[in-house]
Amino acid sequence: RVVAAGADGVAVFEFSSPVPAVWSVGARIGGVDVTGSPQTATFLAAGGPGTALSPPAVNPSNGQRVAGRVAAADEDAAAAGTLVVVVADGSGEVARCPVAVGGSFDCALPGLGNGVEVSVWVEGTGGSASPAVTVRIDAVPPAAGRIDPSDGSSLSGTGEAGNQIVVSDSNGAGLCQAVVSASGAWSCSLDPAAQEGDLVSVEQSDPAGNTAGVVWRIGVPRVVIAVASVVRGGTQTATGFNFQPGEVVTAVMYSEPHPVGTATADAAGRVTFTWTVPASTDAGDHLITLTGTASGAFQESFAVTLGGGPTSGPTGGATGGPTGGPTDGPTGVPTGGPTGGPTGGPSGGPSGGPTGEPTGGPTGGPSGGPSGGPTGGPTGEPTGGPTGGPSGEPTGGPTSGPSGQPTGGPSGGASGDPTASASASPTGGSSATATGGSDGDDDLPRTGSAGLGVLVGLVLGFLGAGAMLVGAARRRLNA
Repeated sequence: RVVAAGADGVAVFEFSSPVPAVWSVGARIGGVDVTGSPQTATFLAAGGPGTALSPPAVNPSNGQRVAGRVAAADEDAAAAGTLVVVVADGSGEVARCPVAVGGSFDCALPGLGNGVEVSVWVEGTGGSASPAVTVRIDAVPPAAGRIDPSDGSSLSGTGEAGNQIVVSDSNGAGLCQAVVSASGAWSCSLDPAAQEGDLVSVEQSDPAGNTAGVVWRIGVPRVVIAVASVVRGGTQTATGFNFQPGEVVTAVMYSEPHPVGTATADAAGRVTFTWTVPASTDAGDHLITLTGTASGAFQESFAVTLGGGPTSGPTGGATGGPTGGPTDGPTGVPTGGPTGGPTGGPSGGPSGGPTGEPTGGPTGGPSGGPSGGPTGGPTGEPTGGPTGGPSGEPTGGPTSGPSGQPTGGPSGGASGDPTASASASPTGGSSATATGGSDGDDDLPRTGSAGLGVLVGLVLGFLGAGAMLVGAARRRLNA
């Protein structure tokens, strides 16, 4: 068969004769005998007189180059620089290159397409040649495979069995190498270790010389949620970190699958989802899962509650109840009781005599006594008692007497803070109270009025003193 036909008109034929012999060889081209044909030709063993050349070992080729080695038995001839490698396709010779001293060869090819078959053989001196080796061009790059998220100490992934893996940093410096195992897995330790956020290049090359590479961001993805607990029907936000830049990420909420959405990670590998938790979600723990097309799935949990009730109840109750009682009780106790009682008694009696009116006694009594008890209510202290009588009488008791008693005693108190109790008492009578009786112009009976006034004053005095003792006792109990 014709192995190659050169542009110089020289044709190379391959015969299957098992032993050297003398044959009569003729050639016909297009049915016409070649000039001088037939001729007598002497067939020699491959490699020249007395020398046998063996088929070369040829590596897979991607159509750009073809490389290999001659047989060990032919290395001496290679050392002498007498061997060349010839590559031919169906149309003839496409490449010729010398065999190096060590027996290796590497021939450049004109970019042959995927699937093209070429024949490769070795030629020696005297027109000797080895049997040809057929090689099919493989120009398809390897599949990129998967790369696993990394903390920077090592890197791993998958690829085509037998392929070479080279990992380099962003400056092109090598970090590690590996060979894909028969199971399709590979791994290597990074030296030096990379940091989160670093970009590394991962290149995979097959035996034919085809390569495929990706840039990978170092970092293990994680998911962070905005709030640990959310009421159903409320809004939740989840942010994913350390995904690959440009990676498509899908978010789903579980237990019952609830699609949240799809987004593309930014240049820093970050992606954010905000969604409304369905109102029908059961109370309890749930998951948000972010799944990247390159990085895989990562998740975080959060709680869903029913909502309502507990937040508004305690707040309103605690602030509204016991404000009036405890504030005024301990400080305002002594002022109401004793002031209304003793003052109203003695001053009311004598002053009623000369004027003919027992005004001081009755006025001081009712306002100082009965009103002291109920006004203090929640605190148990008679803080508001003396500030006002039960029938709109003068609030200070002794303020209407002619004895010149201070009019502000009962209403001010020792602490200056009886305002809460005063607001709850019938203080309206103070403005309508008159100092009547002191001028002797009223129509009340005058017979025995002085003695009666003294008696009433003494009684009211005892009542006032009793009120003082009761107030003191209550204050001790409260203390």
